Amino acid sequence: MENTNIKKTSAATIAIAWLVVTIPLLYGIYYTALKALALFQ
Repeated sequence: MENTNIKKTSAATIAIAWLVVTIPLLYGIYYTALKALALFQ
């Protein structure tokens, strides 16, 4: 028995999901880097 009613996720949905995850992640890395640089000055 094969499951034939598999829904494929659209590329737009995947792109939006990546943006939702990546933007806060990059902000956190940037903010952490700024704070770390301040420690060495």
